[in-house]
Amino acid sequence: MIKKNAKNIILVLFVVITGIFYIDSFMRSGVEEDFFTDIYLYLWNCNLNIVFTIVFLVVFQELCVMDSYKKIFTRFDRYIITRVGYVNFYKKEIKTIALKSLAYYYLLHTIMLLYCLIKYGYRTSPDIDLFKYQLFCGNPLLNIILFIILSSFGLIIFNCFIFSLSSFIKNMYLYRFTSLASFFVTILLSVIFSTLIQKIFGVTDLIKTIGQSLMITSLLQPGMAFMRYGFLNFSIAAIIFIILTIVTLSIAIKYRMKYDG
Repeated sequence: MIKKNAKNIILVLFVVITGIFYIDSFMRSGVEEDFFTDIYLYLWNCNLNIVFTIVFLVVFQELCVMDSYKKIFTRFDRYIITRVGYVNFYKKEIKTIALKSLAYYYLLHTIMLLYCLIKYGYRTSPDIDLFKYQLFCGNPLLNIILFIILSSFGLIIFNCFIFSLSSFIKNMYLYRFTSLASFFVTILLSVIFSTLIQKIFGVTDLIKTIGQSLMITSLLQPGMAFMRYGFLNFSIAAIIFIILTIVTLSIAIKYRMKYDG
């Protein structure tokens, strides 16, 4: 237990250190905007900081999903699962994944925000326009709060989607990079979908935002694509990935019942 917790703490700290490195880099670049409104959200924009996004995806799959994945392919756990029933097993694991996602995600934000507050101080500059993020409203602090709350639920949805794929990927080392693979696959699909709807409805920020809702970053970084339409961006992505998760889980349950039966 101690060894496992130590590993998880190290993984969280690795993401924290990576994030802090980029935050400090942004501040040293001479940007004077309030970190709560600009610099901190800048960190979470994959268009501007893809390295941090990749680190986050890989680490959080390890933290939140891998333990549940291992149960499916461990002989003893599989025997217990067949006794309990796959529907009950998936319900229990989804709850566990949701709790882990919230706990680690809020811990990550708390540490990094406290670091910024202690080192750079707090100030709100509503008149700054250069990098100002219009995600949900005009209030800088409320933008941060809404971003963290929405993206935390987006992380739960995404991790549950990744878990729904677990029965179909039997290689554990390959499965560890499912989140990363999903990131690049959804970028490709989003480009195709976005191109199609832009030809039909024209090119506007609103249409671009809808077109990019297939990307997993719409769940994890809602509204970042064009710094607006955050609620719409998140809502469409959430509906898409919830449907995909339910369908995939239904197929997985039937597959596991046949495979283990």
